[in-house]
Amino acid sequence: MSTHAERHVVVFPDGQAFDFVVEQDGRELWRWSAGRAFSQAVVRRALEPGRLYLFTAAWDGRDAAGRPVIGEVQVRAVLTAEQPLAAPPAPLHLD
Repeated sequence: MSTHAERHVVVFPDGQAFDFVVEQDGRELWRWSAGRAFSQAVVRRALEPGRLYLFTAAWDGRDAAGRPVIGEVQVRAVLTAEQPLAAPPAPLHLD
C-alpha cells in the first residue's frame, strides 16, 4: 500500500515493475523474471496515497532446473524501481 500522503512517482529502469524470488538456505531456487523480456524504456508510475497495489505470479513449486522443491523456503517480493523495495521474506513449507 502506498503510505505517502501525496501522489508519489516511482521510476523503473525498464518495463519490469516487480519480481518474486524463492530461496532455500540462502540459495536462489526460482525467480519470476528469469527468461522474461521487458521493454528497455524507463517507466514512471504514479502511486496514489492509500491505494493498494497488487502484483501476482504463479510458481509451480519447482526450481530453475525443473526439480520439485521440498522443505522450507522463503518467498521475497521486490518492487524493481530505481530504488528497489523488498518486502520481508515470507516463509513457506512444501511437502
